Amino acid sequence: MTSSRPSRTPHHLNGGTNTIFITGRKKIQQSIAVGGGNASGGSTSTSSSTTSSTTTQSSNVQHQSSDPSSLSSRFITEIALEEHPCLIEQRIKFMLSGIYHNFLVTENNEVVCWGQSHFGQLGKGDKEDRQTLTKWHELPKSQLPITHVSGRACFVGWIVGRRAVFLHGLNNFGQLGQGHQNNLDRPTVLKFANGPMAGGASQHDDISNGGAVNTTAVDSAGWIDTMDDGSEIKILCCAGVHTILVLDDGRAFSWGYNSYGQCCLGNKTDAYTPQPLTFFQEKNLTIEDVICGDYHSIFVVRDSLSNTRIFSAGKNGSGQLGLDGTTPRTLPEEIVFFRGKNVTHVSCGENHTIVVLDSTEVYGFGTNIRGQIGLGDGHPHQLSPTRIPLPSEDPIKLLQCGRNFTILVTVNDEVIVFGDNGCGALGFDHSKHKHIKHATIMNFPNRYDKPIVNVSCGEYHAMFLLSDIPPPPEKTPIDALKNMLSDYDEEKHSHLFDGEIICQDKTVKVFQSLVKKRCPPLFSPTDGDSNPKTCTVNFNSDTLGIIVHFVYTDRLPSMLGGASNTSTNTLKNMLTLYAWLEENNGPPRLCALLLKYLIDKVNDNNVADLLIHLDKESKYPSNKMRKHLLAYLKSKIDKNDFDRLPDNEKLSQSLLREILTKGGREIMLTSASVMVPHEYTLKDDMTDLLEDVEDGDILLVIGTGKKDRMRVHKCVLAFAVKKYMAQFTSGMRDQSTTEINLFREFANDSMTGTTSTMSQEEERDLSLLLIQFIRFLYTGTLNVTATNAVSIINIWDTMSMPIDHNIYRACIKVIMNGIDESNVLEILKLFLPEKGHLFPDLERKCVTVCALNWKKLNDTYGDDIMNSISYSQYVTITRKYMGMNLHS
Repeated sequence: MTSSRPSRTPHHLNGGTNTIFITGRKKIQQSIAVGGGNASGGSTSTSSSTTSSTTTQSSNVQHQSSDPSSLSSRFITEIALEEHPCLIEQRIKFMLSGIYHNFLVTENNEVVCWGQSHFGQLGKGDKEDRQTLTKWHELPKSQLPITHVSGRACFVGWIVGRRAVFLHGLNNFGQLGQGHQNNLDRPTVLKFANGPMAGGASQHDDISNGGAVNTTAVDSAGWIDTMDDGSEIKILCCAGVHTILVLDDGRAFSWGYNSYGQCCLGNKTDAYTPQPLTFFQEKNLTIEDVICGDYHSIFVVRDSLSNTRIFSAGKNGSGQLGLDGTTPRTLPEEIVFFRGKNVTHVSCGENHTIVVLDSTEVYGFGTNIRGQIGLGDGHPHQLSPTRIPLPSEDPIKLLQCGRNFTILVTVNDEVIVFGDNGCGALGFDHSKHKHIKHATIMNFPNRYDKPIVNVSCGEYHAMFLLSDIPPPPEKTPIDALKNMLSDYDEEKHSHLFDGEIICQDKTVKVFQSLVKKRCPPLFSPTDGDSNPKTCTVNFNSDTLGIIVHFVYTDRLPSMLGGASNTSTNTLKNMLTLYAWLEENNGPPRLCALLLKYLIDKVNDNNVADLLIHLDKESKYPSNKMRKHLLAYLKSKIDKNDFDRLPDNEKLSQSLLREILTKGGREIMLTSASVMVPHEYTLKDDMTDLLEDVEDGDILLVIGTGKKDRMRVHKCVLAFAVKKYMAQFTSGMRDQSTTEINLFREFANDSMTGTTSTMSQEEERDLSLLLIQFIRFLYTGTLNVTATNAVSIINIWDTMSMPIDHNIYRACIKVIMNGIDESNVLEILKLFLPEKGHLFPDLERKCVTVCALNWKKLNDTYGDDIMNSISYSQYVTITRKYMGMNLHS
C-alpha cells in the first residue's frame, strides 16, 4: 500500500498519529469535519459554522460498478482532528458509537464527543446536539483513569478507576439503575448505598455538580464508590435498554427493560434498580465477558476446569440466542456448540449474534433478512451457530456489529462487511446496494498506510481508528524474558548469559538453553560438542535480534511495524534471514511471520533487486519467497511493464531464463495466503527447561531433604527478581555464587510466625510454595488461593518484586474477599501500618468491615484494638460506624 499523506502537517508524539474514518448516516457525519479530501472523488468544503472542513459528495463522481466488491470508497469520510491535538497525538483507548452519538477517550483520559443529545446521552448537562467534536469534562475531578465506557443505544455508562460506575442518557425503563424513569443529562453515580438492593442516586445527586448521594460514602477527595465494600467493577455492559454489571468477586447485577428476560432474573419484570444476577455463581461459573444486543444478552464464562462456555438469554424471535429455537429465555442457557472452544471475539446486533473461534472461524445466528450474518438469500433466520464463508483466510483481529450489520477486520487490515447498508454504514452506495448479503471486502481508503486498531458501530454508522502510535509496552507473560529484551545492558549483564552468537558486526550474549530449544539451527551439535555455547552466523546483530525477539516473545519485533518505507537494505537482511531459516529447518512460525512480512513489502521498486540479492544468498529451489519473486516479475513481463522496473537490467541471463521458464508456473503469493501456525509454545518450552535443567548455573535449596534441590538459570533469576539482579551485578564476592538456600531464608521469615524449628507439615508447605514461585519465574503462572495469598505476598516483598503486577493484585483481591470480623485486625496489622498508602482499596475494605462490626470488635478486644490500627484509622472507623447508624 503506497500513498502519500495529505498536505496538512499533523502533530506527532511517540512516533505516530491517529486517523479516524466514519461511514453511514449523514446525520452522524454532518459538520464533524473531514480532512485530506474524499477517499475517492468528491470535494472538500468549509462549514460556515466551524473552522473545520466537511467532505461533500461531488456531483461528477463516476458511476459505480454494480458489483459491491469493486465499489470505490467515496462513502467513507475522514474526520478532521486538528482542533483536538490529543486525538492525534495520544493513543485512543476507547471509541463508543451510539444511535446518533459518539465518544473518543484517550490514554490520558481526555474525552471528545459529538452527535445527538435529545435524552442527555452526551452528558453535557443539556439536550443540545453537538455537530462538531466537543471536549468533555463531565466526570468527577479525579486522578483515577476511565477504565471502560459502554453504550449501544441512547444511554452511556462509564467505569472510573474500577471503583465507580456513572450513567447518563435515556432512562425510560430504569436502565440507569437510579430507581426512577427520569432521563439524566449528566453522569450520575450508580450507588449501592448500604448493599446491592439499596437503590441508586436521585436525579439531582450527580457528582459532577458536587452533589453527594450518600455522605457516609464520600472520601476526602469528594469521591463516591459504587460499592460500599470496596469491590472493583470488572464488566459493565449497557445494552439497548438494559444494563449488566459484574464485580471482580464474581457477583453480577442487572436492571432495566426485561420484557424478554434479558436481565436473566428468571422473570419478565422491569427493574429500576440493580438486582442480583445469581445464576452463574450458583453454578460455580466465572463471567469473563458480557455482550448484549438490543434485547438479548450473551455471556462468555469459564467453568471450574477452565473450559470456555457461552450462555444466552432474552429475546429469541429470530434465533439470536443460538439455542435452536425461538423461545425467549429468562435465565441463561448454554450454547453447547461453543463449549471448550477458543472463543476470541463476540458481538451482537439488534437480533443477530456473531462469534469468532481461534480468530479464524466466524459463526452467526439470528436474523439474516438483511444479510446480518452473511449467509445470502434463503436463510432469513438461523437458529443455531452456522459458519459464515469469508472472502479472506486471514485471522480476524476486530469484530463489531451494528444494529443490522457486521464488520470484521483481518490482521492484514482487510475490512469485511455484510448486512444492512441502507444508510451507507458498510461504505457502499446505499442507493444501489441497500443490503450486502454475503461477506464482502470493503474498498477501504487507507492512504496513510496505518493499521486499523479499533472499530465501533452505532445503529446506522461505523467508525474506524487507524493508528501507528505504538501500543503500550506489551506485558510478556514471562517477566524474565520481557526484562531481558527491555532492560539488557551489555556492560552490566553480559556475564549472566551462558551463550554467545558471533555476528558479522559483534558478538551477542543470549539465553543459550532457550535459544537452542526454540531455534534449533542456532547452537546445533557438532562432531566435537553436543551442546555448544558458541555459534557463528552470516548476518548482523540487528538481524539476529529478530530471532532473539521471537525466541523470547513468540512474535516479530513491533519496531518492524507496517511502515511502507522500509529500506531495501533492511528487506535484504530479512530476506537473508528467511532464506537461512528455511534452508536449515527454522521454527515454522517464525518462517511464516517473516514470509508474510516480506510479501507485503515487495513492490515494483525493489522486486528485481531483492531477487538478485536472494540469488546470491540462496539457491534453495523450494524457497517460497524466490517463487513469489519469479512469479511477480513474470507477471510484469506479461503486462509489458518489465522495462519500467528499476534494476531490471541488473538481472543476470540465468535469472531471466528462470523468470521466463519457471515464473509462469509459480503463483504470486499474498500475505493472506500465508498461514501462520497459531500454537503458542513459549510457556511449554520454559516449563521443559525448568523440569530438565542440566546446564543451570544456580543450585537452589528449597527444603531440608537431600532431594530438595533444583537447578535454575542465573539469567532467569536475575531478570525476574530485583534482589538477585542486585546480587549478581554487585561486583562483590556473592556475585559469583552458585548455590542459594532459599528455604532457610524464608523458614526464618515472618510468614511462619516464628524463628524456631518448623513442623514437617510447615516445611512441606513452604517447599511446595517455593517450587510454585520458581515455576512462576519460568512460566508466568502462579495459582493464588486463600491459603497462600499472604505467603506469596511475603515472598514477593522479600524478593523486591514489583507490586504493580497482576499476581500481587490477585493476592490482594483474594485477601480482600476473605476479610471478615475474625481476621480484619490481623490484616490491618500485617499490611497497613507501613504500606497502607499502597493498598487504598484494601484499607477501605478493612475500614468498612471494622465499622460494620465495630461494637462486636470493641467488646471482644477492648483496648487491644489499638495494637492493630493507627489512631487515624480508629477515628475513621468510628466516624463511619456512627454514620452508618445515623443513616439507618
